[in-house]
Amino acid sequence: MTILTENDGTPFPLDAQEWFGPLLQGWNDQQGQADCAEFGHRLAAWLALDALSNSWERRVITPEATMVHDHGDNTMPLTLQLDPALIADGEISLTALLRSWSAELGMCAGLTNPQDLLVIHVERMVLTPTGQLYKHDANITFAWEVQVPTLTHDTAIQHVSYTIVAVTAHLGSDKSGHYQAMLRTYPEVSDITAPSMWMFCDDCRLPERCWVFPPAFSRGITGIWLCRTDRLEMHLMEQPRTSPDTDLLTVLSGQTRLAGD
Repeated sequence: MTILTENDGTPFPLDAQEWFGPLLQGWNDQQGQADCAEFGHRLAAWLALDALSNSWERRVITPEATMVHDHGDNTMPLTLQLDPALIADGEISLTALLRSWSAELGMCAGLTNPQDLLVIHVERMVLTPTGQLYKHDANITFAWEVQVPTLTHDTAIQHVSYTIVAVTAHLGSDKSGHYQAMLRTYPEVSDITAPSMWMFCDDCRLPERCWVFPPAFSRGITGIWLCRTDRLEMHLMEQPRTSPDTDLLTVLSGQTRLAGD
C-alpha cells in the first residue's frame, strides 16, 4: 500500500529495502534456475497473512464416513496439474483445471477456508506414457471471474467467486528461461484507442499497459494470484495524458475517410 500511495513515480528497488534481504536468505543460494511457485510459498509464509485461502482438503466420502485423503498447507500454493487429455486446440481454461482437481480420483477436493487471497501454481511438467518429462505450453484461459470449489462442513461442494489480480509466466525451457508478470488494475478506457486492464512487468523496464496477454505469456503461465470478488479493490491507474476526445475524433476521422473511399 505504501509503494502504491506514496511513491513519487521513481523506480522502487526491492533489493534496497531492508526487509528484502532476509526474505531471500537461504533460498536459491546457487543462483540457478529458480521456481516462482517456490518463492510464492516462501513469500506467503514470511507474510503470514490471515487473508490467504490456500488450505484445502481432498475427501473420500462413503455412506459410513468421510475421510480426509490429502490436504494442503495455508501458505503452499494450490497446485493444478496440466492434463493433456483436457487440452483442445492448444489451450485449456483455468475453470477446467479446477474442476479436474476437485474431482480427481473420484474424490471431492476444495478450499476449506476461503478468505481474501488464493495462490495457484500451474504445474506444466507432464509425464508421457513412455516416461518422458516435458514442459507443456498449453495456453491458459480464464474469464473475469473464476469459480473456485470449496468444501462445507456437510461435505457438499460449493463455489466461491475469485478474480485474478496477478499472473506470472515462465518463458523458456524447464532448465532455463525468464519470468514475466501481469498485474491487474481497474480497467482504463478513457483512451479508446489503447484501453488497459493489466500492467505488463519485465526486468529493467517500466511496466506497460495492455488489455490482453501476449500469446507467449499465456503459454507460460505458472503462477496465479486471485482475490475474492466480493472483497476486491483494484488499483486505479492515472489516466493517460492524451485527450480521449482527441483520440475519438481521430478514430471517427479515419472511419469517415474509409467510408468515402
